[in-house]
Amino acid sequence: MNLLDIRTIVLSYVISNALCLFVMTFLWIRNRNRFAGLGFWLADYAMQFVVILLVALRGFVPDFVSIVVSNALVIGGTILLYMGLERFVGRRTSQVHNLILLGVFISIHSFFTFIQPSLLIRTINLALGITLLCAQCAWLLIYTVSAEMRPITRSVGYIFLGFCLFSLLRVLLLFVVDPGNDFFQAGIFEASAVLINQMLFIVLTFGLLFMVNQRLVADLERDVIQRREVEEALKLSEEKFYKAFHSSPDAILISRLRDGQLVEVNEGFTNITEYSREEALVSTSINLHLWANPQDRDSYIKNLQTSQHARELEYDFRTKSGSLRNGVFSGELIELGIEPHLLTIVRDITERKQKDETLRHRTSVLAALQQVMLDIVNRHNLEDILQTLLLKIKSLLDVSDVSIDLLENNDTLVTYAATPGQPLGVGDAVRRGEGGWLSWQAIESGKPAILEDYAVWSQRREIYEGFPIHAIAVIPIIHRDQVIGAINFSRREVNKPFNDTDIYVAEQLAQMVALVLDNAQLYAQLQSELVERRHIEETLRESQDNFQRYFNMNTVGMCVTSPDSRWIETNGRLRQMLGYSDEELDHLTWRELTHPDDLNADLILYNQILANQRDSYQLDKRFIRKDGSILYTSLFTTCHRNPDGTVRYFLASMVDITERKQGEASSLKLAAIEERQRLARNLHDSVNQSIHGLVLFSETLVSTLEKNNIDRAKQIAARLQESARQALKEARLMLYEIQSSGPVRSVDLIHDLETRLGTVERRAGVNAQLIQEGSMDHCPKAWHENLFWITIEALNNALKHAQAHTIQVIIRCTPNHMELEVVDDGNGFDPDKARVGGMGLQNMRERASLLGGELAILSGLETGSRVRFNAEIKE
Repeated sequence: MNLLDIRTIVLSYVISNALCLFVMTFLWIRNRNRFAGLGFWLADYAMQFVVILLVALRGFVPDFVSIVVSNALVIGGTILLYMGLERFVGRRTSQVHNLILLGVFISIHSFFTFIQPSLLIRTINLALGITLLCAQCAWLLIYTVSAEMRPITRSVGYIFLGFCLFSLLRVLLLFVVDPGNDFFQAGIFEASAVLINQMLFIVLTFGLLFMVNQRLVADLERDVIQRREVEEALKLSEEKFYKAFHSSPDAILISRLRDGQLVEVNEGFTNITEYSREEALVSTSINLHLWANPQDRDSYIKNLQTSQHARELEYDFRTKSGSLRNGVFSGELIELGIEPHLLTIVRDITERKQKDETLRHRTSVLAALQQVMLDIVNRHNLEDILQTLLLKIKSLLDVSDVSIDLLENNDTLVTYAATPGQPLGVGDAVRRGEGGWLSWQAIESGKPAILEDYAVWSQRREIYEGFPIHAIAVIPIIHRDQVIGAINFSRREVNKPFNDTDIYVAEQLAQMVALVLDNAQLYAQLQSELVERRHIEETLRESQDNFQRYFNMNTVGMCVTSPDSRWIETNGRLRQMLGYSDEELDHLTWRELTHPDDLNADLILYNQILANQRDSYQLDKRFIRKDGSILYTSLFTTCHRNPDGTVRYFLASMVDITERKQGEASSLKLAAIEERQRLARNLHDSVNQSIHGLVLFSETLVSTLEKNNIDRAKQIAARLQESARQALKEARLMLYEIQSSGPVRSVDLIHDLETRLGTVERRAGVNAQLIQEGSMDHCPKAWHENLFWITIEALNNALKHAQAHTIQVIIRCTPNHMELEVVDDGNGFDPDKARVGGMGLQNMRERASLLGGELAILSGLETGSRVRFNAEIKE
């Protein structure tokens, strides 16, 4: 009698499989969104349930279904279980080999079911198929998974190893015990095998359930750890925000978007706006009138709503005392609770803008001073120099009266130059103690003497009774550390005192007077060669003394390097630019820090110095900072050689031009001033003035249009167009002068004048003609240059000052006579009232004199001008 009835075991297997299917269904429902692969598990359990159900129905269903299909479902379901495990552990692979295994299995099973029935072979086939698949599952869960997940999956891997061992043992025993050909008539061995397989399946079910639970616990622990980390980071972030919020010197405020109610402000806000924190938090930015222009707040909010943030927007704001300040606003839209708020940072740039404005004004003043110097530097007549200087000073400082007094015998002030209409004129003298108190005060102290209203001054001189004079500034003239006189500036307008900028300009003018006097040799003896040599030697000594200070200054990176590219000495600025300490640079070379794209160009010049083919070079190159960012520099390198010509060391200076490439420079540098002065020398005068006039006319035109004054606007527009045309003429003249300032070459009069007219006058809209009468072969070649520059000066005057529309250059040349005329239809001038000491006119006369000819200028108001040169050609 068989104690283990196989039909009873199969029935119990059906029940247990149904329970396992229920457990797996529950597991899939609860965790399908958390873990991948559970659906494949459920499919496997459903297929295994169908398998055992088909086995139980053997005899009631066709053999093909109960034998071949059911066993194929066993293998197919196990493959699905393996695929689900791969997805669960995140190790997906191709299943082609398992699909081939399934096909082979079905073929063998079908053959030994219908062609040559054999339960033994079918059982071995099933056992081997299960062994191969369970071995893959075990290998996956024990070895393939990550080390982090291995403790979770290892136990289920061991269960699959149990399946493998059981299947292999079953195959071995099948060679000893014959199962027959009827599954339900098999002996106790097959019944025990089914029972053991049922128990392993139940264990596997609970193993999978336990593995999922372990994964849930591990994920939960990880989530808890991550949450704690997030909470710690959030706490740290809040602490940093609090410190940054309250320690920032900028004004930081949080306000409600809909009404501007202030929620929080920092100490920087109270310092800048003068409102206390308590005053601010009970009001709104609108009620506090913080916005100088309420429309600015609408624009600021619109920018925020468009891009969620605003950066570096300039607006004016008002303090509690009512003063207007300039600010740079940056902000973000943030959510507090359920309502949007504004986080705004305001940086007060009022002082910076004031300094920028002062710097721009001083720059323009320096350019004007340079132009004044250019107008008088080559003059040699004292009276001419001083009178020209007085006219320039009146215009530059907007003063009514100017006089220049020089010391004689250290106790007498003599007026050497004065604008007309003053009580004291040229030649008048004042002795020490007899008057001129302000002048003597400035001379004795060496500092400016300023008086806001001379009319109410107790020491007012009788000579000035009834003379309308108010603000006075007396500036000492200092030459070689000695006061040699004073310049007196006065204004007749009431309530128009001299400000700091006026005093600065006046001091520069006083220095200019001293330089001009020295240059003209009209005040003191020329320095002897010995004094000049001593001065040069002293300058050299000072240069040597200043070298170390220059090397260590904080504006230019300086270094000394060896011929093998190693750093010998670096200054602090260079280390700051590169981001390396002195010790770190000791282990590096400049080649290692050079940008790879710039290294070859640098090495070519560097090797030329080593080969004694040059002594220095300059180029722009890039370095790589310690933090990996790019440093743009302007590099100048020179060398110091040994007596044998080999390089002893290199000296290099580097200017950081990164900021200049990214943004606008905030301070004026000496090189920029010198460049402006050079351009001022080339321009002579008024391109800047023309552009300034365009700006003024444009602003006036806008204001007039806003007032709807159309007729006046048309007049201003006409003047604006004329100014623009004049600016264009002067710009083209400047371009021509720059292009023609190349190497010295011989002048071809006709060709060069035609080039000039085509390049400047005609392109500026002027109808310019060059008329030649006679052959230029009669004109000596040596005359061409002087004739050319006489013509150029006349053309420049017609273009810049006469506003001419038509210009004719007429050249008549015979064997014995040369005549040159420049005729224009410009504004003209009154020769009796014209300033005859202009530099251009003087040059023209000097050149005419060199050719032994005569220069005549004919002009009248609104009748144009005619410049005529006549000379006899002698053998």
